Amino acid sequence: MISRILKKPLTVVITFTILVGLGIFCGKNLALDMFPETSYPMVMVQTCYGNSDPEEVERNVTRPLESAFSGLSGLKHIVSTSSTGYSQIQLSFSTSTNLDTASNDIRDKIDGVRSTLPDTATSPTTMRLDASLIPLMTLVMKGDHSPAELYEYADEIVSPFFEQIDGVASAEISGGEEKCIRVSVIQDRLEAYGLTMAQVIQALNSQNLSSSAGIIQAGDTNYTIAADGAFSSLEDIRDTVITYLKPSVSTSKESVAVLVRDIADVTETSKDVTSISYLDGVPCVQFKIQKQSGKNSVAAAHALRSALPKILAQLPDDIQIVEISNSTDQIEATVKEVISSVVTGALLAVVVLFLFLRNIKSTIIIGLSIPVSIIITLVFMYFRGTSLNLISLSGLLLGVGMLVDNSIVVLENIYTHSAQGKSPLQASIDGAGEMVMPVISSTLTSVCIFVPMLAFGSILGYMGEAFLDLGFSISIALICSLFTSIILVPVLAAYYLKVNPKAKDELPAEKHISLGEKLNASYERAVRWVLHHKLVSFAALIVLFFISMASLPSRGFILFPANAENQVKVTMTLPKGTPITETEEEIQELERLAKESISGISYTNYTVGGTTAASSNEGSLLITLENADADKAKDILRTFFPQFAGAEFEFEATSIGLNSASSASGGFELEIHCNNLETLSATSEKLVSLIKAECSDIVNEVTSDISNGQPEVKIRLDREAVRTLGLNIQNIATELRAAVSGIEAGTFSVDGNDTDILVTLSSEDKTKVRDLDRLFVTNNSGLKIPLSAVAHYEEVTAPASIERKDQTRMTSVIAVPKNGVPLTTVQKRINALIEENFVQDESLSFETAGDFSDMIEMGKGFVIVIVMAMILVFAVMASQFESLKDPFIIYFTIPLSFIGVALIYFLVGQPLSMMSILGVLMLVGVIVNNGIVLVDAANSLRRKGLSLEEACIEAAKSRLRPIMMSTLTTIISLVPMALFPSEGAAMIQPINLTVLGGLGFGTVMTLSIMPAVYYVFNKGKKGK
Repeated sequence: MISRILKKPLTVVITFTILVGLGIFCGKNLALDMFPETSYPMVMVQTCYGNSDPEEVERNVTRPLESAFSGLSGLKHIVSTSSTGYSQIQLSFSTSTNLDTASNDIRDKIDGVRSTLPDTATSPTTMRLDASLIPLMTLVMKGDHSPAELYEYADEIVSPFFEQIDGVASAEISGGEEKCIRVSVIQDRLEAYGLTMAQVIQALNSQNLSSSAGIIQAGDTNYTIAADGAFSSLEDIRDTVITYLKPSVSTSKESVAVLVRDIADVTETSKDVTSISYLDGVPCVQFKIQKQSGKNSVAAAHALRSALPKILAQLPDDIQIVEISNSTDQIEATVKEVISSVVTGALLAVVVLFLFLRNIKSTIIIGLSIPVSIIITLVFMYFRGTSLNLISLSGLLLGVGMLVDNSIVVLENIYTHSAQGKSPLQASIDGAGEMVMPVISSTLTSVCIFVPMLAFGSILGYMGEAFLDLGFSISIALICSLFTSIILVPVLAAYYLKVNPKAKDELPAEKHISLGEKLNASYERAVRWVLHHKLVSFAALIVLFFISMASLPSRGFILFPANAENQVKVTMTLPKGTPITETEEEIQELERLAKESISGISYTNYTVGGTTAASSNEGSLLITLENADADKAKDILRTFFPQFAGAEFEFEATSIGLNSASSASGGFELEIHCNNLETLSATSEKLVSLIKAECSDIVNEVTSDISNGQPEVKIRLDREAVRTLGLNIQNIATELRAAVSGIEAGTFSVDGNDTDILVTLSSEDKTKVRDLDRLFVTNNSGLKIPLSAVAHYEEVTAPASIERKDQTRMTSVIAVPKNGVPLTTVQKRINALIEENFVQDESLSFETAGDFSDMIEMGKGFVIVIVMAMILVFAVMASQFESLKDPFIIYFTIPLSFIGVALIYFLVGQPLSMMSILGVLMLVGVIVNNGIVLVDAANSLRRKGLSLEEACIEAAKSRLRPIMMSTLTTIISLVPMALFPSEGAAMIQPINLTVLGGLGFGTVMTLSIMPAVYYVFNKGKKGK
């Protein structure tokens, strides 16, 4: 086959040129992203239930739905949150579950229980979780306008425009003031006319209608008949008739119309403020941009930025739209940094090759393997739909040094035949032909490492899908390098980059200088010493191995390394019930302190409140820094926290991470399970206090999901009185809701812009709870019954929300470790506190969750994948050697490499992570190649009649140079990312660090110890 290929050199060159050109085209059109598009095996079910309190939502909505979902196939956990008027249920499935089928099953379950849900509850909606839920960017709009005007521009012009941009799913608005037509009912007048709030709402709804009456044909023309009864002015609203009063005998015989203006003030104003947003102390409106599922983040961000001038052209000149945060700049910068590391690593590998080969033509031939293999790999990535992301690029980065291994072996064998006097063509045919099977076997040992991950990625949890890109990119690159070495390299050596075989000083196999001879002589003495002192050498290595393994736990473990950030986002939570104005004052004070103490601030942005009034006690401050020094800024902010009595603080991640979906906390999370809310709250408070007191040296913020409770007035209805007086509880609830928070009674349209009409009691008539006593409710006989006749009030503290997991109430306590403190250290200390201070039984239990739980689950999956990979590698080597003993000998290189892994982590002082374990997986496939080369050479020499000891020594000497060459090219290519990682690529540094340390030390040990291991296993046996 090789001879036929070499007879058509032009065809080979043209084919590779076309593939390279296609690869360049595909590479330019590959999407950029931080991580692969990942679909998390989670489905969210959301239901709204009026203004019901959390316990009522739990009882009437959450629990019935949980019971229905409990039998779903593949379901792992049910986690629910019941808050005021809202139920959210998160269903987590095993990664092997088909989510399309699961979603259909969920909808079927909802249909089955829909009739048992309250009539006032909305129909439950489902939503699958994916990476698109992470905000694409955050923009703010500011200008010399009132908050109401800013909101109007945002709602009517900017947000709809954003949502039309390709790749943008939604633009959620916060801040500003939403306009409304407020019908402020005056209690005294309402009472004087004997009316109810429900009557006012019904009158406005019934007299604000536009409808079609059908079509009338008059001659040859059809006329559409439409009745336009919609309000066209505020006067129309004021003149709306609510009811007619019967005339008294002494006054008039005509009925008297009671109009809206008689009992209420109608004004164009704003709804109650639930959220406030400021940029550098100036009121603004904030847009949170979500990208469409399946769309590329960078492309969507570029499209949005390009559209900004068009949007601004529709707005007043003084309005500005400022981008305060985005994920795409980080994506582009990180991808460019990793690509730069790939290029740098490739150039360093070529330099190493030249130092060994001392021949420009040889270096060019072998060096071409790197760019050719990588560029052709881009073609496969393009047609697979793989983006250029941190994971796929890390596969190419790790493979850079390995891509030349096959070409080195083939070219050296070609030169060996050239030195025998053969023509370049014949030397290429014979040299390449002899190496086809060896290089295929060598490539298979590296590629098969990733087969278990590609085939059984689901056992790695939610990140198995993301790691597929790494296995795919490096596997394809290695296969491309295989074909490059056995097709392109022989053609170049035979026709285009010929090397004169008579020029002995240029042959790769020659010893150029005395330094090389000295190195060989020293190495030979070292091997002989080890062979004559095997017991001492083995004992020293065993001791070193166990010391290294024992030192690893002290390094600690984390889930994933965190990238450097140039933004700090801190959330302040005040006691429940705190007015939004007071929360704003507190967050303003924190902003002031931050500006005075933190240097290099670009701008600050704070928001207060949320979508409902229940969030009035929450505020967040976003600080954007000129440099990525977020940790220092966080430490400064922590010094101010004690100044805010009763406030709790929590830092939120502002950069994209692999654990964004599983746990946003980035800390150690512990779940407390107990169905008694009082016990749950007391246990949570006690544990938080203990952690703060006993673990302050290793953790920063300690927070709990359960809060002190929302101040609430319970209106207790006398059901007997309600029944006797002919009242309806739903009517009572409607009257209360209208009086307190207001009820929308249609819309008021002007020039196509709709404004809600909000009916509520005037603010003067609801300053205290007892004002509600003056409300009336109409019974089934039309009589007006005062609310005080059927109800009394109790002031209680209601839970702000109720969390449940697997149908048991629970809360989470999160402890954020200090910088450099691993999760395992925090876990041990907190577990010890629990053992000493709490008694666990059936009614109270503790369970680890979040990052630590994910780390344990993913670690178990990696162990399985690594074991399966080692079995596959063993099978490939056994088939290559037709022996079970030789692969076993080679496997001794694996534990030797672990010593190097432990050593390098000790030197750099970093904790281990899931990326470290991924590096171990790759190391297994790389390190055995050196052992294969050594054992194969020793077997060959023994077949030629050499004694066992001489075969071991000569094999080691003859393979010293190629092993050093291939190892150094790999190691040098890893150095930029392993030891000098860029700010955005800290996530993948542990992979490079692990391979660097393991391969470096493992190679040294392979060259020195492997001959002795081979000697022990073959002692007393004759060469085959």
